[in-house]
Amino acid sequence: PEQTRDARVSISGQVLLEHQGRRETLSTISERAVTAAIARLTTNQAPWVAVLEGHGERRIDGEGPTDLGRFGQELDEHGFLVRHLDLATVADVPVNTHLALVSTPAIALFPGEAERLGEYIDRGGNLLWLLDPGPLNGLELLANQLGIRVLPGTVVDARAASLGLDTPAVAVITDFPDDALAGGLRGPALLPGAVAFETETAPGWSVTSFLVTGDDSWNETGRIEGDIFRDEVVGEQPGPLAVVLALTRPLGEDGRVQRVLLVGDGDFLSNAQIGSYGNRELGLRMLRWLSGEDGLLALPPDPDPAQGLTLEQEKRQLLGLGSLVLLPGFILTAGLAVRRFRGRG
Repeated sequence: PEQTRDARVSISGQVLLEHQGRRETLSTISERAVTAAIARLTTNQAPWVAVLEGHGERRIDGEGPTDLGRFGQELDEHGFLVRHLDLATVADVPVNTHLALVSTPAIALFPGEAERLGEYIDRGGNLLWLLDPGPLNGLELLANQLGIRVLPGTVVDARAASLGLDTPAVAVITDFPDDALAGGLRGPALLPGAVAFETETAPGWSVTSFLVTGDDSWNETGRIEGDIFRDEVVGEQPGPLAVVLALTRPLGEDGRVQRVLLVGDGDFLSNAQIGSYGNRELGLRMLRWLSGEDGLLALPPDPDPAQGLTLEQEKRQLLGLGSLVLLPGFILTAGLAVRRFRGRG
């Protein structure tokens, strides 16, 4: 019993892996889970992901529909160490942070917190920033530091209806550039309640890649209800609109590159949305790009989902006839035959 508690084994069927004094206990047994555990155990130093919290941000370990718990599991599975970052209680972003993850706070940051994030960027830290419509609540300093401009309003896209969505306030990404960020992605990716960006940056930064919506989209600044249309007088711009910006900046002369990824929506990686269409695949590709191929474990791909069985109309009718008429008739006939045979005996 003591060994069981020490190994954190609580149910039958769990597997304990040990390597050089390190151990992991697996509840789900699959090629992907075992490969990920072995890779983590043999990695000398797992990269840290510092997740900003303390002001109503999306929780990386939360189970609510708007939280990022499922994405946090992906981080853990791919060899990252997730660490909560409350800049109201610590003096600075830890120097061993490989990546900072920032979502839009519900309440404004306290004085000095945004400055600490700015100092992290000045040191060359990588950043994944998930924005949402509305005020930045203290992160304006970070936006000015990167030189980004958020377009007013919320992105609406006419293609959302073709995907069965009941609201046009979803940025639909179907065209992916063939580059390190998005090359090979199949999509589509859905960003509900997204904002769009201008593609200009501060001096020293370069836009390495960006993902855009379709032609039938714009940034709606009014209420999204009933029949809506683009009003260019109030600054509503036609698509394509950039909803993901990948920024880079050279660090010194040794070839190192700083990476910042701005996403105009935090919902697409939420528990409720990460499984929609190509959202999870895009999220993992973002991790790979931010890591520069370092720190992201190479895992076996997920098994392809089982293909659905599609029958033609005639075959469906034949199947219905067999199950509703022929099979019951056969059972009834067999029962009568058995009864008659026993009656003769």
